Amino acid sequence: MSFLNDYIDYAGEFCDAPSIFHKYSALSVVSSVIGRKVFIRKGDIKFFPNLWILLISPSSIFHRSTAIRISRNLLSKLSNVNIYANDFSREGFIKMVQDQPEGFFTIDEFGGFLKVLEREYMLGLKELITELFEAPDYYKRKLSGETIELKNVCFNILAGSNLRWLQNSLKESDVQGGFIPRFLIIYAKTKENIIPFQPPSSLSKQSALLEELSNISRIQGEVDFSGVVKEYSEWYISYQKEFSSEHFDAFCIRLLDYCLKIAILFEIIENHSLVITLSSLYKAILEIENITESLLSISDELFEVKGFHNQKKKVLSIIQKFPEGISKSSLLQRININAKELQIVIETLLQSELIKIERVKTGTKPILLLKPF
Repeated sequence: MSFLNDYIDYAGEFCDAPSIFHKYSALSVVSSVIGRKVFIRKGDIKFFPNLWILLISPSSIFHRSTAIRISRNLLSKLSNVNIYANDFSREGFIKMVQDQPEGFFTIDEFGGFLKVLEREYMLGLKELITELFEAPDYYKRKLSGETIELKNVCFNILAGSNLRWLQNSLKESDVQGGFIPRFLIIYAKTKENIIPFQPPSSLSKQSALLEELSNISRIQGEVDFSGVVKEYSEWYISYQKEFSSEHFDAFCIRLLDYCLKIAILFEIIENHSLVITLSSLYKAILEIENITESLLSISDELFEVKGFHNQKKKVLSIIQKFPEGISKSSLLQRININAKELQIVIETLLQSELIKIERVKTGTKPILLLKPF
């Protein structure tokens, strides 16, 4: 049996969360143990198999939080994995990641977390977290007048949420701005069994899992994808043709990357190898295709954020009244949304080729005007 099967067997004995929640909790655990030790070279950067996972279900009877806690408790028994605090301020997050660039975040209720990120003292943190998804070697940014420098960041996130609460907490900017599409969304609407009374966990099975994680933690180096490039490329193109669309593109491009990450983790778990086989690739492709179908099944309910399409329609209507062009500042004065929300609407209209941008000389310096096609 592999670590995945052993973990599902161990956790499933005392937690009746859907097995897919245990499966992706296990992948998150393995990814946290690996950290930056394993990578692919993509262009001029290193690509790491870190995972941001969001477990979603209709109600609390699916025991998302318990599934998350099991993974956290297991990792806490390893001395070489940093478990980040659940509750933090913007400054506290920055300090944590500066002191411990690699680690594991857990968020029991992601909908509530999104609301916290909107508070004044947390402003800018969501954008900062979003930019750290790529696990940069070096990151520098000014935030509230302070220069932030981070090095060798690579963290995993395992979060959960009730479907309705998440829907009520999401803003269009969370999707269009790229924050939510960075998460691998695992949705379950049924579970396999019910455990009325939780028995104690098996210490022998836990010990075996910890021993295997210790073995996995010693694996390091560059991943060899050369043997499966052709097959991955063919699937990549066919996947884009099938699923690429205005509303799904942000998820589509991330899911293509997640296929690589999952293939790496499967290869390490099954064979303790960094040479990716067709077997690991095809298993990863199947996972991504299943996740895509599941995500599409809830996309209308989850991601059609109330008000956005009305905003888009109103912005387009205003721009169409100015065939010679209107500046963004003038447009902002005519619509009741903030500058950040307006920018997201503008980018969506540009991608849809409903408007265009032209540089026009006026006086001493040129300005950018938005014009209808």
